[in-house]
Amino acid sequence: MDKKTVDEIISLIYVLKYLQENNDEYPNKIRIDCIGAFINSTAFVDDIKTTHLDILTIINDISNTYKHSFLNSEIHAYFGEKDPLVFAYGVKSNKLDNDVIFTQYRIEDIINSLNKLLFDLINYIKEI
Repeated sequence: MDKKTVDEIISLIYVLKYLQENNDEYPNKIRIDCIGAFINSTAFVDDIKTTHLDILTIINDISNTYKHSFLNSEIHAYFGEKDPLVFAYGVKSNKLDNDVIFTQYRIEDIINSLNKLLFDLINYIKEI
């Protein structure tokens, strides 16, 4: 799972949409440049956001949890009983006053959802 790749595709779509809507002028600032900004945006590729909100949220939450939490080095022995898992301890929305949560997802589910997301993002770029 590569959050950076999805962030960069989202940035590319923002720039392409901006060019299309502003007579081929580039934006001074890329305002939607990552999954978090994409999820929180309004009226920006809503069909993709609606269809893939679950996987976008999972990728964003796990990436942010690994980035901001010191706890994850301690859970390396947790593999899952039957299926390989991706997992992390963290606080919701990276806010310290929120409860610590343990998240786990089957890797197979994440890969399948990520493949569908990437397919739709690439098709969207082709249509712009």
